[in-house]
Amino acid sequence: MLVANTGKPRKRALTYSGAWVATDRELLANVWRFDFTKHERAVLDIMTAETDEAGQWRGTQSELARILRCSQGSVSKAIGEPEAANFAWKVVRCLYQVNPDWAFGWGSEAHRRSIARIGRAVMDMKRTKIPHEKAAWAR
Repeated sequence: MLVANTGKPRKRALTYSGAWVATDRELLANVWRFDFTKHERAVLDIMTAETDEAGQWRGTQSELARILRCSQGSVSKAIGEPEAANFAWKVVRCLYQVNPDWAFGWGSEAHRRSIARIGRAVMDMKRTKIPHEKAAWAR
């Protein structure tokens, strides 16, 4: 397994909404290695896009099911893989922490504040490790 590069991102991209994207480039370049299903990636993308300044997403599985036009059971399963890979984790009911390395990108002010709030010990346990082996379709 590889660990995401902790070096400062070289540059950020401007999106159609005018918001700057600072997602860790190493994670972004290798997210395909996680083999997320369509729903798993959609859940992760929605949570990431709708995080607050602390990198937290507030919402319910039924809200995600409505957005994705699927069952709440499908959403429940879809949350499992990004959570197992430490992209996001449940804090309390209806509140998820999106990994600051994914949500903000390394070295940004929001990233530093989020890490300080979460704590180094927790973040050391929640580091996202990039799978080294190729995806099943690439073998």
